[in-house]
Amino acid sequence: MTQEAKNPYPVWSEELRFAIHCAKEAGNLVKERASVIPTLSWKSRTDFKTQVDDECDTLIRCMIGEKYPHDTIYSEENLAKVGTSRRSWVVDPLDGTIPFAYQINNHSSICIALTEKDTQGLGVIYAMCREELYVAELGKGAFLNDIPIHVSDDAILNKALVAIDFGKIDRLRPISHLISLLQPDGANAVFSSLCASVNLAYVASGRIHMYLAGELEPWDMAAAVVILREAGGKVTNLEGEEWRLKHSSILTANPHLHKIALQRFDTEEMQKVLQALLQKIQREYYTK
Repeated sequence: MTQEAKNPYPVWSEELRFAIHCAKEAGNLVKERASVIPTLSWKSRTDFKTQVDDECDTLIRCMIGEKYPHDTIYSEENLAKVGTSRRSWVVDPLDGTIPFAYQINNHSSICIALTEKDTQGLGVIYAMCREELYVAELGKGAFLNDIPIHVSDDAILNKALVAIDFGKIDRLRPISHLISLLQPDGANAVFSSLCASVNLAYVASGRIHMYLAGELEPWDMAAAVVILREAGGKVTNLEGEEWRLKHSSILTANPHLHKIALQRFDTEEMQKVLQALLQKIQREYYTK
């Protein structure tokens, strides 16, 4: 008698299956609108949204509100809907609005997370223009299009591809980190594709090695955090504290590379790097 093969894939909860459904519905809406040049609505001097952002936000909030009326909903384009349960849905209806609006790359996504008492229970990132669905649920691993994923094991900074984002307001915050990474003993390459969630998912899937940002919103990161942790990644803020929903900064990599980065980003070390750079600028540009 042959032994029945064990299913290598987890049984997802009703909530995760629902989040996937919501993300795909919103993603289909984005793809329908992709050929139309959007009108930009400016929220601040350095931040805008499109009609598609609002449409996706409304769609997802309505779906969650109908299915789970007692849960809280935080989303980018609307005020919080405060529920009576201990659960909160954290939604970015369209991350990567700049790439979507200007069609400069295909890094845009729908992000949905479910948290309970500051614990990220599940995360979904649907990069619809890439047909990539990243999902994870606490204790069940992380997956890309149903294939298990894991962060890279590379622990040599000189070989690392590092993505970075600067945020919308305090955009100078990660400048010293960037300068440190651009030193000869720093990273192989540092780049930004203007979409935090896709780059965070890239770290989880081992495509790139590290991601950091000085200032983001909770919905930019919440879904990715559970995916990263289930994929073996270390996720903290830039000060090295375990990432929580209240944090605006983020640093993630495999645990060994993360430790190397934190040591490199130590305040005293950063001051040395900046001082050396200022001296170099003074020598080369002001003494001639």
